[in-house]
Order: sequence, then structure tokens, then C-alpha cells
Amino acid sequence: MKKTESLSLANQLLSLMGGANNIVSITHCATRLRPTLKDRALVEKEKIETLDGVAGVVDRDLGFQIVIGTNVDEVYNAFMKVWKSTESNDMNKDMADLSQTDNKKNSWFNKCIALVVSIFSPLLPLLAGAGLLRGFTILANELGWLSTESTTNLILTLTATSVFYFLPLLVAITSAKRFDTSPYIAIAVMGALIMPEFINLVQGDGGNMITFLGLSIPVFNYTSQIIPAILTTWVQSKMEHFMKGKLPNSLHMIVIPTVLLVVLVPIVAGIFGPIGNYLSIGIASFVDWLANINQIVTGAVIGGIWNILIMFGVHWAPNTMVIIPEIASTGSSAFIAYGANANFGMAGAAFAIFLRSRSQELKNFSLTAIIKCFQNRVTA
Repeated sequence: MKKTESLSLANQLLSLMGGANNIVSITHCATRLRPTLKDRALVEKEKIETLDGVAGVVDRDLGFQIVIGTNVDEVYNAFMKVWKSTESNDMNKDMADLSQTDNKKNSWFNKCIALVVSIFSPLLPLLAGAGLLRGFTILANELGWLSTESTTNLILTLTATSVFYFLPLLVAITSAKRFDTSPYIAIAVMGALIMPEFINLVQGDGGNMITFLGLSIPVFNYTSQIIPAILTTWVQSKMEHFMKGKLPNSLHMIVIPTVLLVVLVPIVAGIFGPIGNYLSIGIASFVDWLANINQIVTGAVIGGIWNILIMFGVHWAPNTMVIIPEIASTGSSAFIAYGANANFGMAGAAFAIFLRSRSQELKNFSLTAIIKCFQNRVTA
């Protein structure tokens, strides 16, 4: 989408969503804009659905979502420019207004989904690119084009898997942005747990005890872990905001980083790290149990509900809590194949329409639908 088209669409969306004063905040995932609105009744949903560049609208208790497609980031950036340049938008910058919005009915689950979206959506292009590179490397190995013993294979493998090794740091960055705290301190805190010297303390699968200031704490390998990074960065934001309000400005530069590093590294090593590890083990055990009940039944159930989850925008929960951690730890996830069943099924239905329909317009539309089915399998 051209820049002028994005700006034009952003202006139209801003107007049809009730203007700048009706928008408290806005985020996006892989394919959708997710605004937080003061009064949803002011939104002209039918007109939004007819705009060029809008694939649809989801209006549910989970929130109001505008389906854009894979170029959603371009539209989002254009919308932010238009929204911020509106003088009447100044009052929306106060996030305290969030409690006055039409999202009062949102449950804690909906808020968790919004949190997950804001943390992981910036990482999607990187995760997709790393996954494709890893897939091409493995394919080259299987076809005999690339020796698994070569340094070329080693470098390509490291390139594709580094994103998962350093996932705690990447999640710390996006979490810091979400919680409005220093990303550099967040990186330093989580970085301490993936330093080679710390990993050398771990014996076997981890869980062995070490002492810190006379206290015994279990240690694990925290590369690829995401839960400790989110919890720790949230606590960091609370501590940082508190200290900024209590300490004079002259002490902010030295005291705040020092206190955060000294306090948070032991907290994440002794509390959040083990909690996150045990949660990950529990989730992995549940996933393994579910996948091994019956692969046909599991595939049918997951494939049957997957696009329903996407339709309501809640597919982020299994994506981030199950699939990404499983790939990070084992290099694969059967749930990707199970979820792909839904898109393959829709592509098959669209192909049947292409073969049987006598309408050329419907044939052309069905071909486009087939492409979108496979495209969405990558981005959703």
C-alpha cells in the first residue's frame, strides 16, 4: 500500500470512528487495528466496512477490531501520525481515561489478550523471518544442497535460532514499551540470566540450588523463556515510576538504574524465573498430553476452532503461551500443523468453488481467497 493510500485510509478511519476525541488508544496485531474507544456507538461500522483497504470489522465484547491485512503496520503508522497531529487529541493522551471507555465490560481475559497483542505483535515479522530461514536451511539439508557439517549451515542456523535464544531480551524490550519503563534496564536485568557464567551454574535440566546472600535459589536455563521477562519488566515499571515520583531529578540517572539492577536480578533469578520455568513445564506437559490423546481428534478439534479464535482475536493466547515456547525449546510445534488444517480446509473449499463455478468473477475471487488462506497461515 502506498503512503498516500495509507494516509487517506487513516483519515477516513479517524473520522468514522467518532473523531480523535473518541479514541483513547490504539494498537495492532498481525492483521488488525485494535482501538480503545470511549463510545462505540459513535463508530460508523457499516461505512468502515466499505472502505478500500478494510477487509472487515469485528464488533464484539472483546473489543472493536478493524481487519486490514498484512499491511496493517503501514496503516497503523499513518493513523498514529494523523491522530497525533489532531489538536483535539491532546486530551486522549491521558490513559486515565481508559477507565471511562466502553471497555468496562471487558474481563480480565480480554485485558490479558490486549496485553499479549501489544507485547508480541512487534516481534511477529522477526519470528516469521527466522522461521522461514530455518525452514529453508533444513530443506537444503534434506535435499543435500547444504552439508550439516559446513560452517555455512552453522551460520544460517545461528541466524535463524538467535531470535529464540534471545527471546527474553526481545520480550523485555516490547514489555518495557508496553509498561512505559526503560527498555535498556529491562535488557540488562534479563541479560544477566542468559550470560554464559549464569548458564554454567545450571546442572542438567536445572533446578539445582545455589546460594545468594545466604539464601538458596533454584537455577534454570532461561534462554527462550518469556514469562519471567514480562513479570520482571512489569515490576520494574512500578518501581521506576515510584522512585521517579519520590526522588529528586538529580538522582534519577544514578540511583534508579542501580536500585533496579540490584533488586530485580535477584528477584527474577529467585522468584519469577523459577515460576516461569515451572509454568512452562506445566504447559508443555499439558500440550504433550493433549497432542498424544489422538492426533486425528486433536487435529480436528484445533483445526475446527482455530479460525474462530482468529475471528475473535484470541488466538494470541495459544500462540504465545503454547506454540512459541514449544518452538523455542524443541524447534517445532505440532499445533502449527493442527491450526493449518483450518486454512487448508478453507483453501480446499475455495478451490472447489473455482472448479465448479460458472461465474468468472467468482472464480477470480476464489483464487484470491486461496492465496489469502495460505498467507494468513503465515501471519496469523
